[in-house]
Amino acid sequence: MNLVVLFVETDTNVQQEIEHVLSQEVAKWTSERVSGDVENLSEMAFHMTQREVKLVLFIGGAEVYSGAPSSQAIKRIADSRVYALETYLCGLIAEECKGCLLTSPTVGVRGQSLLICLPNEPKAVRIALPVILNALQAG
Repeated sequence: MNLVVLFVETDTNVQQEIEHVLSQEVAKWTSERVSGDVENLSEMAFHMTQREVKLVLFIGGAEVYSGAPSSQAIKRIADSRVYALETYLCGLIAEECKGCLLTSPTVGVRGQSLLICLPNEPKAVRIALPVILNALQAG
């Protein structure tokens, strides 16, 4: 699977924790640290969807107090939203990670690429990643 992770203004220690979680679940993935500029995030994700990336996973930039730039970027470029998966992930994360209640996880599709933003919290990624991977395998 072709997976790209964009760490949006993520603390280095948190990024390392999340990379450890990713390494346990996914064999092959690439990552990049990026700023929380909505225009830049939208453009990067758009170009990734043109390169047949199966999943673009934004970590961070989902916090409502920061304007949720990752969520905004997904909404700008997605052909459609995936409300069932988005709602399910929001519920799971809210149930297990109370510190993530003021976040806006978002799921969309552009072409053949799934675009997801998750809170900048290792526990949230640990909870959501198996669900996301199962959804991708199911088609």
